[in-house]
Amino acid sequence: MDPAEKFAISADVFTQAVELLLLHENTWLGKGKWMVRRLDQLPQNQLARQLLAWAGSGKHDELALARITSEVLRQAGGYVMEGFVRGSR
Repeated sequence: MDPAEKFAISADVFTQAVELLLLHENTWLGKGKWMVRRLDQLPQNQLARQLLAWAGSGKHDELALARITSEVLRQAGGYVMEGFVRGSR
C-alpha cells in the first residue's frame, strides 16, 4: 500500500478512536490540536496516554494503533452489529 494512503487511513482511525474515547469519557470533543489537548486532560486514562504516545512517536505503527483502537471499541461497548440504529435502545 502507498505510504501516503497508510498515513491517511491511520490519521482517520486515530481521529475516530480519540472521538469515541472522549465521548465515552463524557468530555468535550475537539479538532486538530484541541483533540490532542482534550486527550491530555484525561491523565488517568491509560488509552488516552497510549493514543498520545502513538501520535507523538513519529513512527505511526499501524498494528499498535489497531490494538489501541480495539481496546477503545471494547471499552465503549464493542463493534456495532447488524440492525443497530443510532439513538435506539
